[in-house]
Amino acid sequence: MTDQPDAQAAALADVPFGTIAPYAGDCGNSGVIAALGRLGWLPCDGSSLLIDDYPELYNVIRLNYGGEYSNGVPVKYNLPALSSQFVRGVNLNATNPATGGTVDPDAATRLASGPGGTTGNQVGSMQLPATGAPANPFTTEVRGSHQHVGPHLTDTSHYALDGASFYQAKDTSGTSVIQSSGEHVHGVDQGGDQETRPVSLSLFFIIKAF
Repeated sequence: MTDQPDAQAAALADVPFGTIAPYAGDCGNSGVIAALGRLGWLPCDGSSLLIDDYPELYNVIRLNYGGEYSNGVPVKYNLPALSSQFVRGVNLNATNPATGGTVDPDAATRLASGPGGTTGNQVGSMQLPATGAPANPFTTEVRGSHQHVGPHLTDTSHYALDGASFYQAKDTSGTSVIQSSGEHVHGVDQGGDQETRPVSLSLFFIIKAF
């Protein structure tokens, strides 16, 4: 029977440096981190690495996620920081068949994920949150020209006001009609959640480093 560690090592031998995988273990646990390290994996936590310590990974991801220079020469590079991040494929030349435009309309304005990192339509760049207009927009009910009725008053108030011109004395026997507001719509300016997101499951991301 093949020894299990040897089988694991053989299975991992063909995994390219820079491969990122979702991981169900707890990367907040130092023992888990150590076990991953023995297999050549590091957590995608944005850590800064010395190029000389992990040269194979540097040759793949370079300074795409930022790094540091010394006398104009790169000496450190950053791992991707994927905590609480959604991952999106690089747009490159992908087009939306429905519109003929770029699938990611803001690809050119993507930012660096770390100091010195790549920007624009390149691997490693980052996009800030945004909310697009829905394909089927929300609308309020549209009412035609109408008026509201003010009922007679029977409490201790002296007047009922509409904020403009209507008032009515208390203890009247009938009702009065408030001035017409004309046809109008109402805007939606309240409600909503703190962010827009699909249903999600929390996992860690790890990267093949050596």
